[in-house]
Amino acid sequence: KPHFYTTDDSSDGATVRFIPDEEAMKCYKKKKPEDRWCTLNSGSHDYLLFHSADETNSFGTFSWTTDYAAAQENASMYYKSAEGIECLDGICYMVTKRDKYLFTM
Repeated sequence: KPHFYTTDDSSDGATVRFIPDEEAMKCYKKKKPEDRWCTLNSGSHDYLLFHSADETNSFGTFSWTTDYAAAQENASMYYKSAEGIECLDGICYMVTKRDKYLFTM
């Protein structure tokens, strides 16, 4: 099942992971790409939480939550102005333009 990720270029913009549900997957499997927009109509939204392992915030772990407010607060502490995320071979890379961080998750 595909996962879609978006970042939010703001001081408290939480990074989002969207996972389509079964109904959306029917849409995702349509033959014509222009008929697949309905994939985004139903599924789950999860938000990134970064858990710093030290006071430098240079490494740690992450998890996903459905609590948008908690994710916004976490974003304002650790990943302000996230702009861009790419996931390859099970690893996601996200950059922040304000603090110039590269997250590898």
